[in-house]
Amino acid sequence: MGKTAPGLECAMPAPRVLFVKLSSLGDVIHHMPAATDLRARMPEARIDWAVEAPYAPLVALHPAVHRAIPVPLRALRGAPLSATRWRAFGDARRSLREDDYDVVMIDCPPALGLLTVNALVAADGALLSSEAQYFALQGVEQALEVIELARDGLNPDLN
Repeated sequence: MGKTAPGLECAMPAPRVLFVKLSSLGDVIHHMPAATDLRARMPEARIDWAVEAPYAPLVALHPAVHRAIPVPLRALRGAPLSATRWRAFGDARRSLREDDYDVVMIDCPPALGLLTVNALVAADGALLSSEAQYFALQGVEQALEVIELARDGLNPDLN
């Protein structure tokens, strides 16, 4: 009871995972162990990573990452009326649509900004991580309130 039939694990396709981490270099580096851990747990997983364009070459060096997808978000913010930058952003969007992912992990800042709101609207679920400290736990409480607001007003299927 509770055992997997022999060979069943081979019949299942390798999961396709997309990490989305569009922030500072330090945050990208701190996120790299997540790719390492996923590869250790699921060696067959195919991991793509959408990352701010200047950091894509660094992410591409990670042995667990199949493809680094450069996203020129900061460049677009710096010149929002530039047709060239909008085309580059469109190219990144098309790259993201090249694959059907089984799991998309969008790592958002804790602030209630546009990226976080859009991620909560698009998501099936939200996962919070925190340090076991008083102020961090207060942040978790606020984040849970935001998730509840998103569920009530924008995404009733959010878990």
